[in-house]
Amino acid sequence: MVKIEEKIFERCRFDKDKLLSYGFSMKNDIYTYKTDIMNGDFSVEISVNNNEINGKIFDKEFGDEYTNFRQELNTGDFVGQVRDSYTEVLEDIKNNCCEVQYYLFDQTNRISLLIKEKYGDNPEFLWDKYPGFGTYRNPLTRKWYGLIMNVAGEKIGADYKTAEIINVKVNPDDIPDLLKKEGIYPAYHMSKKSWVSVILDDTLKDEEIMEYIETSHKFSMKK
Repeated sequence: MVKIEEKIFERCRFDKDKLLSYGFSMKNDIYTYKTDIMNGDFSVEISVNNNEINGKIFDKEFGDEYTNFRQELNTGDFVGQVRDSYTEVLEDIKNNCCEVQYYLFDQTNRISLLIKEKYGDNPEFLWDKYPGFGTYRNPLTRKWYGLIMNVAGEKIGADYKTAEIINVKVNPDDIPDLLKKEGIYPAYHMSKKSWVSVILDDTLKDEEIMEYIETSHKFSMKK
């Protein structure tokens, strides 16, 4: 079951200065925030550590942690009100303390910025069902030269729960040698004869990945 916090902050990065301005306190690199909900009957405690957010709700009358709101099968009016009140707290923190990013992982966002700097292209998100799938296309020919996706690691043969990859077009003669390199896999959901998938987890340096993107971009110039 996906936690409420994971759903709300999936593509967010916390701004530490904004956390402090919002009312978080910081100790040992952990940022904490407390507030009341439900007319003061419950207290909320939020912690942010290394861009990971966790929260707890406590019944102030008894001092016990209240966890019923995390069970999706609990659909009563009261538990729904608690869940909604907690969600409002999280959404307000997101709106005031976070920068929303295109992608899940640091290298993916860096590569996206490097593509923007070099070619002036922003990703296009074409599928509502797959909000993390960003396409990069040459505006002159409308041909794709990159596709960033987040997929289950097992789908590309990688030992990850979730992996972000970029598909790039390469010289077909180079593919056998490229597939011998750590971090490069047969293309996922594209022709394996001319494309490869490159994992974006810092296995490969940004500069090397940009070289593959440059090759792919050159192919996109051909009409």
